[in-house]
Amino acid sequence: MLLLLLLPAWSADVPASSEATVAAYEATEVVWVRAKPEATSARRGRLVPGYAVTVGEFVDGPGCEDAWAQLDGGFACSTWLVPSELPVEGVPRLIAFDPPTPDEYATYLTDKTWDMAPLDEAPALLPFVYGKRWRSWQGHVWAGPEHYAHGDDPVGRLSRSSKHAFVDAVDTERGVVLVDDDGRAVPVDEVFVYPVDRFAGRDLGEQPVPEGRVAGWVHGYDGATLYDAPGGEARGTLAYHQSIDLDAVPASNDGRWWRLPDALGAGEDGYVDGSREVRRWVPMAPPSGVEDALWLDIDLDQQVAALRRGEQVLFLTLVSTGLGKHATPRGVYRSTDNMAWTDMANAAGAEEVYHVEKVPWIVHFWPRYAVHGAFWHWGVGHPASHGCINLAPRDAQWLSAQLGPARPDGWHTAFADEAHPGTVIRVRSGTGDVPDRR
Repeated sequence: MLLLLLLPAWSADVPASSEATVAAYEATEVVWVRAKPEATSARRGRLVPGYAVTVGEFVDGPGCEDAWAQLDGGFACSTWLVPSELPVEGVPRLIAFDPPTPDEYATYLTDKTWDMAPLDEAPALLPFVYGKRWRSWQGHVWAGPEHYAHGDDPVGRLSRSSKHAFVDAVDTERGVVLVDDDGRAVPVDEVFVYPVDRFAGRDLGEQPVPEGRVAGWVHGYDGATLYDAPGGEARGTLAYHQSIDLDAVPASNDGRWWRLPDALGAGEDGYVDGSREVRRWVPMAPPSGVEDALWLDIDLDQQVAALRRGEQVLFLTLVSTGLGKHATPRGVYRSTDNMAWTDMANAAGAEEVYHVEKVPWIVHFWPRYAVHGAFWHWGVGHPASHGCINLAPRDAQWLSAQLGPARPDGWHTAFADEAHPGTVIRVRSGTGDVPDRR
């Protein structure tokens, strides 16, 4: 880990050209990272305020009023960089806040409260707190937390047209408020806070699949009914999103019924309806060019994603892909960028209008199509998107760190190039043919 060194007290300016240093700097505005110390060089990434990067040295080059700062993987014009005492760390930071769980949704709609942990004990799940003005949540806005605490009048209201991303949660004498980019405060009981899915996929190194079995999950919202035989008597229910290991061979000739060994007790098997209530991993040989590389394999039929190295399956999880006319296009792709977050909106002229602030952990693989986190639904295992591949937040954070192009610490965005390639992503339907779009 690099030590963060402050610049000498006699100068807060950028060091002279070629002067060696190892120091932390942060951007004062959005700054492009270039492949070379030239303003016309290809973009390698992007920095945003609030995060520090390590600068190795400063060099001269065209297109920058001051020297170019050499980073880990590119160059940024130092005109918009200042020395920083922030730690050099991965982007984004997570906020300690305990949003409702999906199980609390019904009661939250009724009484507008949930079992929220105190901020100093809350889990860190997402880089923002997401909410909206909706129904009886009126979205009144105060100039800042202190103004709300003092009992001042509100200065406005949230727009109804957006899903809002708040950058902080603050405990005041009058209760918790959510703070936006401009420092304005909204009381937590004035905004509908999106329930967040705690679902996470399966690391096969830690939880290997027994021989002769296939990994699966319950995806029926009401769980999966356990039967004592295919089409037999109901004997119990498995929970929504419960991880299961099925017999690798279907228990009925039509492939509908699957055996779950010992599900009803030692030596007493259960059976589930795989066509309606269960998702499972369906293997398929890799595409060309991934023999020793990490790559992502997505099955639209089963709504399952696998992180693989060549033939090997390392990690499995549920996803939500495009629904109806917004179907996710099949193909073999290579990812083009890796972002900490970005706003997402409908295309110009689209029938359905939407705007979502700061969607987290974005990896694009085709224009307007990406693998990303989704905070606004908890339906992984069901098609639900406008064409992108949605992941539960914990999976999105973890997978974005595995997929290329890698984002160096402190970078908001990294773009793929020949020296920093993207990850192969295959989107298939079962084991059918897939066009190569790389």
